[in-house]
Amino acid sequence: MEGSKGRHAVLAATAIASTACLAAAFWWARTNNNDSNKISDNHHNHDDELLEEDERLETALKESRDKLQDTALSLQQFCPGSSTLQMKPCIRLAQLRGYRCRFTLQVIVEPQQHDQDSATATRLQFAIRKDGKPIPLNSGTYKFANVGLRATMRKILDVLNRRGEKDDDDDPFFLLKKNLTSVSFLSSWDSQKFNLVTFHYNGPIGDDVVADGPTQGQTREQAHSLWRAQASRLQEHCGAVLISGRAKKVLIRSCLRANNAIINNPDNEIGTDDIIVLQKRNEAWNAYLSAPPPANDTERVQYETDAYIFKPEGAFCHPNSNVMLEALTWMLGRLSWISQETPNGNKLEMLELYCGCGAHTIPIAKSGLVTKVTCVELDDRLVSACQHNIRSNGLQDLVRVISQDAGTWAKYGRRNHHYDILLVDPPRQGLDDDVKRLALNGGNGGIIEDIIYISCGRDALVRDLKVLTQTHFEVVDCTLVDLFPGTDSVESLVHLRRKKER
Repeated sequence: MEGSKGRHAVLAATAIASTACLAAAFWWARTNNNDSNKISDNHHNHDDELLEEDERLETALKESRDKLQDTALSLQQFCPGSSTLQMKPCIRLAQLRGYRCRFTLQVIVEPQQHDQDSATATRLQFAIRKDGKPIPLNSGTYKFANVGLRATMRKILDVLNRRGEKDDDDDPFFLLKKNLTSVSFLSSWDSQKFNLVTFHYNGPIGDDVVADGPTQGQTREQAHSLWRAQASRLQEHCGAVLISGRAKKVLIRSCLRANNAIINNPDNEIGTDDIIVLQKRNEAWNAYLSAPPPANDTERVQYETDAYIFKPEGAFCHPNSNVMLEALTWMLGRLSWISQETPNGNKLEMLELYCGCGAHTIPIAKSGLVTKVTCVELDDRLVSACQHNIRSNGLQDLVRVISQDAGTWAKYGRRNHHYDILLVDPPRQGLDDDVKRLALNGGNGGIIEDIIYISCGRDALVRDLKVLTQTHFEVVDCTLVDLFPGTDSVESLVHLRRKKER
């Protein structure tokens, strides 16, 4: 009997436990089901976001293809065979965003109400201009900026807006913000190296607070010294190597951060620098901003060198490192082809007009594909930078730079020297008429056989090609690259060769 009672007790306890387990299981299932629904909803939301991102990506890639196709249609008349004209649209996200190393953004002041009792505070915001109007960048960053500059942008706004609700005398950066209209950003092509920032003002820096405000009674020099101290403090927060302030007839700089190479040139010019690695592997040339990928068992590295390039602040440099490397790789490939197709191809001399700081000149000279280079540039800052780059790379015996307008030199300066190749990378308006005459007729030194034409202006390129190909030259290769994704800009790389007499 006691055993029966014991068995009944055990069964009862088991039943109670089972009921409790079932109840717990039911509660868990109901709760888990709710959580599963939440997870499922979140998963669907995430999927929707990914789908939306994919659609935006596909739209951007299609826009890249379409604008190259549009340019190709305008250049097709100069390209006799389908193999002559190649297009290289963007094919991955990294090409569409984060490519710019140089740009200027407007600064706008937005009101912000923190609560009903407080006064309306102000907040600085970056903006781009579209149709003559500022469009705020609500994220605080510019999607086309490279990764280093995006980080600098965010930090600048974070620091300057942190005290935006305070009075001037409580704001440690009030003088930086007074009359600020725009900010320019510049980095090395390698975005992890140097970031330079310039604040632009619509009036003399500090003059409006010399006689009134926190610096009342101070001299202009003291106000500038205060600006410099505030800029140096901001510089430490945002990671920039240097912050400059520009107004009419005024330039002030913060203290230059140590451990950088931007003042290693003899003129103490401020700027950025990079090292471009050139490699010839299995007869194909490539240019890199970092170490080339290792060769596999079937590949043979035939030549490798590097080229140091300094670029002065405020003067032109290529703003898209991806396209710069693409164009340089293409140029090296075309010069290699020319050397193979030309008698005495190992003794080619090149003339480069509109050479800039030597960003093409120096790598080409170091490749060994040419034996002499004469380059011409008008901008004194770029001439000085090119001379510095020639010395830094030990090319004094191979490269000579001339400070003159390209058209003027083409008309008067060539004299009797012979050049096999003409390399031109003109501004958007295209070639000077005297440059075209030089290309067509050569001169006392003999004719030019090959033209390498880098163009960012489609209409000017079409106009120039009509002149060059009418009687003397033909296009043997044309490659189109998306210069600035998200815009209508295209970089056209054109190789013209003198027609053979029949």
